[in-house]
Amino acid sequence: MKKKILLYLFILPLALHAQDEIDLSTIEELEQNLPSYQSAEVDDLSTNIRSAQERRYRPPRQVIHMSEIENSGTEFGSISAGIPITNVKTNTTQVVSRPIFVKAYRVSDENGFRYLINKNGNVDYKVAVEYFNPTKQETAMFVPPTRYKAITERKSFLDYDGKLVIRPEVGAGADMVSSSFVADILNDTSANQGYSSRFFVNAMTQWKLPVKIGATVHFERSFYKVDTGNAQTSTLSFGPMIRSRDFSIGNTPIRMMGQLRLSPFSSMNYETANGSGSFKFNTYAALAGVEFPTKNFLGEFTFSVYYQQQWFNLKNQVEEVKLKSNTSSNKSLGLMISQVF
Repeated sequence: MKKKILLYLFILPLALHAQDEIDLSTIEELEQNLPSYQSAEVDDLSTNIRSAQERRYRPPRQVIHMSEIENSGTEFGSISAGIPITNVKTNTTQVVSRPIFVKAYRVSDENGFRYLINKNGNVDYKVAVEYFNPTKQETAMFVPPTRYKAITERKSFLDYDGKLVIRPEVGAGADMVSSSFVADILNDTSANQGYSSRFFVNAMTQWKLPVKIGATVHFERSFYKVDTGNAQTSTLSFGPMIRSRDFSIGNTPIRMMGQLRLSPFSSMNYETANGSGSFKFNTYAALAGVEFPTKNFLGEFTFSVYYQQQWFNLKNQVEEVKLKSNTSSNKSLGLMISQVF
């Protein structure tokens, strides 16, 4: 049938002009001599073309091994409800019934699946990349502030600060004395000025409260020049002591301290043109100062400026004096150095 259609199309133009003049017998004879046409041959040709197309070169797909996935690190994310996840052992798929938060390896496999990590650190399920929503995209909504305020860290000048640790401290000091007491008891106004030296031992707690407490022991010796001789006093005193927490003025560490001391062992010896003698008395002293601590290889070295007022009370008074001694006092202004261990 198809052969006849082709022949008719070939002779149609000629037939339109000279239908009566053409002899169709020759064409019919030619038709008989043409080879037979089978549609199966065309079908076979189409099949061969498709096979050739399938045999064309295609680049190989890179295989991502599980070890590479496990070494890629992890990140957190979420999976929405209705998303299918696949069991890596049974290759079965189940649908997530509600939104869940998961932990997964960062690198996906060659098929585009992210591997989910359970609480035991094992992989039971995988999910397509497009269904995994990383949490970092949500936290990226944080907007940093446009203005920052620097925080100054409070400096600590002590190596150790425990609640009940006691650190020993030894030191010495010297001061100028204004003594109305000695001038009164010796009845000599020239004895109202003198100088003294002191040695002391402190023991302070190192807790973190604003005020540290401790105890102190002082030995103090004072010297006075009178018109016709000299006098000296000796005092061994003890009492409580407090010390503030360190703070800074500029880059200089500083702290405050105070003491209250009692001495039942004070005495005075004197020599004048009228003779020599001695007195024994009780003393009460109040001392306040400012300390400047500095760390060193032994612990802490401290330089101090202090003011002290000392009251006297005569014991076993056998000589008559013009003024009551307990109404007079000594006032001192001096410097101390100490080493904390």
